[in-house]
Amino acid sequence: KTKENKTTTTTTTTTTTTTTTTTTTTTTTTTTTTLTGINKTAKTSKKTNKKT
Repeated sequence: KTKENKTTTTTTTTTTTTTTTTTTTTTTTTTTTTLTGINKTAKTSKKTNKKT
């Protein structure tokens, strides 16, 4: 009787997923628009005060 030596090869595959979310760009745009809006209202209020 002849014995057969069986060799088993196991291959492991590792997948890495990286997700990057940028929320800083959206917040900066909203702050700039609000600041300009305040400046506009401040300028208009000064003009009305001078007229009265």
